[in-house]
Amino acid sequence: ESLAQALAAHIKTLGNIPLVVLSRGGAVLPPDAGLSSEVIEQFDAGWQQMQLELASLSPKGKRVVVEESGHYIHLQLPQFVIDAIKQVVADANEEVTTKRR
Repeated sequence: ESLAQALAAHIKTLGNIPLVVLSRGGAVLPPDAGLSSEVIEQFDAGWQQMQLELASLSPKGKRVVVEESGHYIHLQLPQFVIDAIKQVVADANEEVTTKRR
């Protein structure tokens, strides 16, 4: 459903903005999710592709895989989120400073 919604939006660009996409590196779904390993692999492949596509919507976009984390990066490893926010703010400030020169 999420994939269908994302595709339906037809978003081609987010412009030239600083962007950090944080992706989980841990297990995609718990082993007791009741899905076959094939379905889980297909889901994960689609999700990983969407993460890459999201990062590519800005020439200043980048994707960071947080290997030690599951889906809830902000709860499991909040320092990655804090660092990503600081990086985006610093990049935006640099852009403003450069334009003013």
